[in-house]
Amino acid sequence: MSVDKMNVPNMLEFLRFMNELKHLKRQGWVLKNIEQPETVAGHMYRMAVMSLLLPVDSKIDRIRCMELSLVHDMGESIIGDITPYCGVPREEKLKRERAAIEKLASLAGAEAGEKITALFSEYESQETEEAKFVKELDHLDLLLQAREYEQKGHSDLNEFFRLQFQHPTTMALSQQVMDDHNATKSVKNGDAETPAK
Repeated sequence: MSVDKMNVPNMLEFLRFMNELKHLKRQGWVLKNIEQPETVAGHMYRMAVMSLLLPVDSKIDRIRCMELSLVHDMGESIIGDITPYCGVPREEKLKRERAAIEKLASLAGAEAGEKITALFSEYESQETEEAKFVKELDHLDLLLQAREYEQKGHSDLNEFFRLQFQHPTTMALSQQVMDDHNATKSVKNGDAETPAK
């Protein structure tokens, strides 16, 4: 698209919505009374960065994973972060997300808008290897964030340590996080072995 065909006001409006994500706190952590919880943009950013950890010889497209990571929660800039605890049925949440994505796509311009819509549909359908991997990144970031809050003294986060992973990369990373979590629990419960003298 040439510069003279850009709808600059619409694109700036799109970017203003993206700014909302920089300040939108992840609702799950708010409900857990976490002070200064991560934002939706922070969550999406780390997922995109985690895509770089895929081995170079992987059959999964790392760039596609980065794109999916950056789009998967984009609609929350309009509808907010709806968690399972919000009482909104899954189908209704998806309906709201689709409407939000359509609005954002209309502001982003034809080319970018089509890309955003296609990426969101790909992620939601969970049919490609990239979409499946990014779903695991979504869960891995949740696990990492729970562990980081746990290390800062927050308790009652055990529900976030029950996630399952299939891809070798996410399995290896999550296993280490789980080992650290379990070791911390053992120490707190007094189960740690007393060092030999």
